Amino acid sequence: MSPSPRPRSGSVVLAALGLLALTACQDKRLRELDVGISRDSAIRILADGSLGTADTIPNIYRHNRYFMQGREFDVYLFDAENRKAWTDPEVLDKDLTPVVVVDGKVDGWGWGHMDDVTSKYGIRIRAGDVVPTTTVTTPAQLPGDSGAKVVPDSGATSR
Repeated sequence: MSPSPRPRSGSVVLAALGLLALTACQDKRLRELDVGISRDSAIRILADGSLGTADTIPNIYRHNRYFMQGREFDVYLFDAENRKAWTDPEVLDKDLTPVVVVDGKVDGWGWGHMDDVTSKYGIRIRAGDVVPTTTVTTPAQLPGDSGAKVVPDSGATSR
């Protein structure tokens, strides 16, 4: 007769506590999101009553729009502290939460979901991702100026 297996209730309890800790750390506005709700509803939830102020999209650090494989992707980088990329460019990815909207409906949020979108569609927004560049020649050149300028491709900013 083989020995009876030890109960694994300790590991189950640890896993449940870990999940609870992750949920507790998540901002309440993110917990209110649901897959499939409209872009406008998501923005209203993330704004948390701040709409109508001078900030057109409160609590969004940066917003990027992409068109891939006939679909429209909006990636909103949620920031609970309402910092903006143009005033505080040193905010780290770990301090932001991507909210992915596809064809006007919330598809998911969090870096795990964004990593799935990156691998499936090639949309890259994480720090260290390569930003495509284009060489542009200006019509009026200054003396000694080669005229070639490297400019980031529109809509492909990364952090």
